Amino acid sequence: MQRAAIPLLALVVLACNGRPTADHMSDRQAKALIEDWASQPHSVRLGSMTVVRNEEPQWAKGEINLFTFELIEAWAKAGVVSLEVPKDLTQGFTGWNDWMAHWGSGIDKKIVVTPTELGRKFETVTTPAGIQFLRIPGPTCKVHRIVQNEGVKKGADAYRVLLATYEVMYSPEELAAAAARGTPERSPEKKCRLLLRWDPFKETWNVTGADVVDADREFSTSDVFESILH
Repeated sequence: MQRAAIPLLALVVLACNGRPTADHMSDRQAKALIEDWASQPHSVRLGSMTVVRNEEPQWAKGEINLFTFELIEAWAKAGVVSLEVPKDLTQGFTGWNDWMAHWGSGIDKKIVVTPTELGRKFETVTTPAGIQFLRIPGPTCKVHRIVQNEGVKKGADAYRVLLATYEVMYSPEELAAAAARGTPERSPEKKCRLLLRWDPFKETWNVTGADVVDADREFSTSDVFESILH
């Protein structure tokens, strides 16, 4: 299923022949990196939130955008969380304050998200700021073949392009959430095109661009190429 936009993770891959470097990454190390990247858990925010039309909501103040709300809604339809909407300003106003909140401040909804009995089997984590998330395990991934593992230099920066075929095994909850969003998984067999960028300070490769498609289809996105050009 599609994933929400999240902070990039610095993926450190260890192999029997040492760590990857800016100049070299073995196919075994590339395989481990891809399997780690494709198996990242899902995070669903819990508690009271305000859904706003602003694409850059104030996360610390409990604001989320419409895209995040749609993800939460999908997990609710999958039975993982309970979604209550005590106020929905898209359905009408009860006074001037509601009108100002909707049209002046861009507020669409007030929501409350709690784990269901099913969701409580997953781990709840709390950030230092006191924000709670339900951490839902990601799929398991097995890389079949590394098709390309090539270094690219752009100025002083070192990049690496990986092409691979792999299989993902989704949980019933992930499949239900994907179906609820109208993006049911067609096939567990995938192929990916990843762009990695070397961090010389942390000495790790970061995934900075990714294109993923079913193995029997052509790529319909060009995130990797656009990331290199920009």
